[in-house]
Amino acid sequence: MAIKGHIPWDRKGKNNPNWRGGLLTFQCLICKNEFKVNPCRGIKVKYCSLKCMGIANKGKRHSNLTRQKMRKNSPHLSGEKHPRWKGGKHKNSSGYVLIYQPKHPHKNSFNCVLEHRLIIERYLGRYLKPGEVVHHLNGIVDDNRFENLALCNNKTHHIFIKKLQEKIRELELLTTHN
Repeated sequence: MAIKGHIPWDRKGKNNPNWRGGLLTFQCLICKNEFKVNPCRGIKVKYCSLKCMGIANKGKRHSNLTRQKMRKNSPHLSGEKHPRWKGGKHKNSSGYVLIYQPKHPHKNSFNCVLEHRLIIERYLGRYLKPGEVVHHLNGIVDDNRFENLALCNNKTHHIFIKKLQEKIRELELLTTHN
């Protein structure tokens, strides 16, 4: 008894009366390599890989009209209106805490600012200058208590780090010899 839509094992591939010739062969517009794709992908395939597609699209930008349409169609997905909103606070891959601040002058591309910088800015009553660095005294980057933060410029920050590393080495030597 045959099941509707089921193709028996001996009628698959080239043995099937609906066979349309297998994979289609194309030449990549970037690297000129030949590659094969399933006919279901159609004839719009231009590149053999995402790498080649990235090379082809490098520097291209959406038109102003397309950007307006994208903004108009997705206003509900930003900030507090997003269904996965968690209060605007998250950690980056280095462990630093980021806070959503879309109007901050030093925000990143995701409209976030490092929490320890915001804490020092609140204390000073001004935005930090580009050369100013906030250092975590205990080395724990998500410990953003005010007592644990020190403001330095780039040069003094490197000197400060070097002195701390020397002290750590001295203490390690003392503990290994005792």
